[in-house]
Amino acid sequence: MRLARKLSVVLAIALVLAIATGCSTFHPKTSAADVKVKTHDFNGIDFVWVPPGNFQMGAATEEAGSQPNEGPVHTVTFENGFWISRREISQQEYALVMDDHPSPEKNDEMPVTNVSWLDAMAFCAKLSADSGAAYCLPTEAQWEYAARAGASTAYHFGNDPLLLDVYDWYAVNAPEKAVQYPGQKAPNRWGLYDVHGNLSEWCYDVYAEDYYQQSCSTAPTGPEQGVSRVVRGGCVKSKADECRLAARGHAAPEAKSPTVGFRIVREKLPTWPRYYPPVK
Repeated sequence: MRLARKLSVVLAIALVLAIATGCSTFHPKTSAADVKVKTHDFNGIDFVWVPPGNFQMGAATEEAGSQPNEGPVHTVTFENGFWISRREISQQEYALVMDDHPSPEKNDEMPVTNVSWLDAMAFCAKLSADSGAAYCLPTEAQWEYAARAGASTAYHFGNDPLLLDVYDWYAVNAPEKAVQYPGQKAPNRWGLYDVHGNLSEWCYDVYAEDYYQQSCSTAPTGPEQGVSRVVRGGCVKSKADECRLAARGHAAPEAKSPTVGFRIVREKLPTWPRYYPPVK
């Protein structure tokens, strides 16, 4: 009896160790193709390469948490790849270009916040003028394509919202629901950090609730007319369903928030967007 009891204890300990070891090396499955992450430093900002391809944009009605403005699901094609900043633009990166520190709490390594769409576009315009390259906010389609990294699920790692804790800061796990240092969680398959949480992000496009019903299929840039601008990705105050890849938000271009920031795209060819605000 004693020997049997000892054996059962040993087996239980071995099982616990096996489970613990499995958790520490857990790699969630994703439909994204295995690709080598390609990075480059442009003007002191870390970028990753997003290859050309196509994807299914939006969410089907059966996806948990889906909203009417996320459909219909439609194919979008990118004939050219592009570079996108690996993390949200930091306070230091913003200050070096704009000579301004708009974030309420000053910390060079933290993502810049309290910036409007107009501020973000002015940053892109000045960085473009200073560097001779073409920088801009990502279009809504570029943002979702890069964030998905080949996935067709609600999140780039699958459909289970419990795994958000591995990849992002959101309402459930962010301490005091405050913005955190970037890059602490795991990136997506293409090397982008914090696409599901930490900060929501400005996109280039004008927002229209029914735009997907009329969107073109090749590198769409949003409606021609409108005022409100697209905001994508969850933040530290977002619930899990608000962090989904297809979730769409919007705000006035002059609006500012402590939970909204931005990342930028560097076009392969020096093509300029149709609108930039004046550079001060």
